Amino acid sequence: MISKADRERIAEAVAAAEARTSGEILCVLSHKVSDYREVPLAWAAIAALAAPLVGLSFGLHGWLTSHTGGDWVATNAVSLDVSIRTALSVYSLFQAAVFVVVAGLIAAITPLKLALTPAILKQRRVRRAAMHHLAAAGLVGAGGAVVIFASEAERMVAVVADEALHAKADEGAWQAAVAAVLKGIRGGDPTSGFVDAVALCGGYLAEHFPATGEKRNVLSDGLLEI
Repeated sequence: MISKADRERIAEAVAAAEARTSGEILCVLSHKVSDYREVPLAWAAIAALAAPLVGLSFGLHGWLTSHTGGDWVATNAVSLDVSIRTALSVYSLFQAAVFVVVAGLIAAITPLKLALTPAILKQRRVRRAAMHHLAAAGLVGAGGAVVIFASEAERMVAVVADEALHAKADEGAWQAAVAAVLKGIRGGDPTSGFVDAVALCGGYLAEHFPATGEKRNVLSDGLLEI
């Protein structure tokens, strides 16, 4: 997705932007931010709970009665007890089978799992990953720091800034940077998307945290791929 020449373009854009500011910019491209292990389990639970109701609508009751010795009306307590136990056993096994099959199927097919993952959950995970890189790089509270984060699997972008910069630039600043990356990715040119976003973020950094003289880069200017 990103060639050596593309990485060099991004690094040059970051270096040019940081030359005008005392702040830092980090660009990150992630394959995916989460395995979403809870998603197959959640959908499997829903399917297992709904399956008996759907089954009854399509004749499960008739199948049960034919396999449990007739209708659930018995002439004595013993036969009634056996019929109920048999029916409950079939019901439980049916639910368990549905749960296992649905959970296994969704877990095994990544595109399906991602399609069934709520967008808000993916957004939160992508943003959390971006914040993690901001913190891991030691940029939180540094004054003028931005992480431009894109995730391939989720097809989502997050741009986060440390508190010092976020307090000075409004939310529209980061939305514009996100839109720039998304435009590049959707147009088949993610590098240009990153470069445009870097230019936007560099402008905000230069405005609020202008260069003060000699500067030591805390981070590499190159794209971080994970």
